[in-house]
Amino acid sequence: MKQEKIIVKEQKGGRMKLYTFLMQYGGGTYIEQVHASDETNAMRIWLKQLNVGTIKGFTEKNREKLIKNDFVDEEPVLIEGCLNIWCFGIRIKKELALVNFVQTEV
Repeated sequence: MKQEKIIVKEQKGGRMKLYTFLMQYGGGTYIEQVHASDETNAMRIWLKQLNVGTIKGFTEKNREKLIKNDFVDEEPVLIEGCLNIWCFGIRIKKELALVNFVQTEV
């Protein structure tokens, strides 16, 4: 399987932030980090570079469908009482994946 390399560039007026994603799905926990300008773009970049080969029951076809949907129904929710920690869920086939992510550079 070919893994897609995503290159991020610093945007004018600000530097890219580091986000750490922790996904719980199918009895496993999967951790990835991405650089992005904000949490919405971080979600998109995370999904595009997610290595589905390491996730049991999650295929390229599943990922492509999620990318096409562009998180329309998955608004990140800021965790109450926390700074820079969000949560959202995505449905993969008939199972829910819980994704928490943290802006790890402030």
